[in-house]
Amino acid sequence: MRLEWWLKWEPRMRWFDEAGTRHSGANIRTWEQRFSDSVQEPRREAKIQEVGEEEKVSLLAMLTAMLAFRPEERQTATEVMECEWMQRGALPELVKCK
Repeated sequence: MRLEWWLKWEPRMRWFDEAGTRHSGANIRTWEQRFSDSVQEPRREAKIQEVGEEEKVSLLAMLTAMLAFRPEERQTATEVMECEWMQRGALPELVKCK
């Protein structure tokens, strides 16, 4: 993280020490855990079909590429629109809704 951002981020001490090292007790959730907690679990509770493994893999790949920390490593909007999840899932569903 850029130093100027680090210094302005007041709650940083909840997760990191001054050297930028994560506290050993800090909860680190993987994309898989976040997906399970935030997507699959609410779908189970609502008795909606869960997202399949193939779709989950392509969705997480898209999100990882979109949310890369360094801008030069992030996908462009065009690249996102061309990714597997958009082409095989989101865009065909959008067309069906129209």
